[in-house]
Amino acid sequence: MRPDSASSVARESTQFSGLLNRVETDEMATEMSADVFRRSDCRLCGSTDRELVLPLVPTPVGEGYATADRLSDVQPCYPMDLFMCRACGHAEFPDVINPEILYRNYLYQTSVSLGLVEHFRGYADEVVRLVKPAAGSLVIDIGSNDGSLLKFFKGHALRVLGVDPAQEIARGATEAGVETLPDFFTLDLARKIRRERGPATLITANNVFANIDGLVDVAAGIRELLAQARADQRRLDSRLCPTPERAAESVAISRRADGA
Repeated sequence: MRPDSASSVARESTQFSGLLNRVETDEMATEMSADVFRRSDCRLCGSTDRELVLPLVPTPVGEGYATADRLSDVQPCYPMDLFMCRACGHAEFPDVINPEILYRNYLYQTSVSLGLVEHFRGYADEVVRLVKPAAGSLVIDIGSNDGSLLKFFKGHALRVLGVDPAQEIARGATEAGVETLPDFFTLDLARKIRRERGPATLITANNVFANIDGLVDVAAGIRELLAQARADQRRLDSRLCPTPERAAESVAISRRADGA
């Protein structure tokens, strides 16, 4: 969609969007206030120049199925308005739902999707062929779900570790032989994993960045944990911030070149 078309849609639907967002009662909106907040900036570039491009009806949490004894319960609805950043073009939902609500009791499992397990088999084989990790290298999957992908990396004689906040799914994966931390991946967790298990040779994340708010923190965690990324950063730092001895040497060379 072109930006000018998006602007037209936004202008024409502003009133409609306002009506949709009043679907909830005041009581439910008050109840939700602690569970959702609206970002004032783009989560990708930080710009505040955004516009509404597609108003959507507020909806309950996906796959939050009600059991028989809860059929009469009213499920909270959450905003679904889609915005676009004018600065970088990123499309996103600015309303951030507490991830504890979305993912702690998450139900979907990778293994039930037809063809996905076989896709992950080929995925793991291709990555190992390209990267050629040494036996025993650490592979981490962020949002690892039931461990379907990591099982194939484990079959290549690699150490594996999953990270997924869905507690029951993480427990099941661990019991099935793929150790999984029931937590959200963050920079702090990355540092803890590196201290306890060493750096990772491979880190995978499938359909993860589209589902998180803290993009910078997760990216920083990946850089912290990847063995090669840390080495590259040290080399970069040595060029940008040399030791006093190398700095003095550079100054001397520059002076000689200038005829000083």
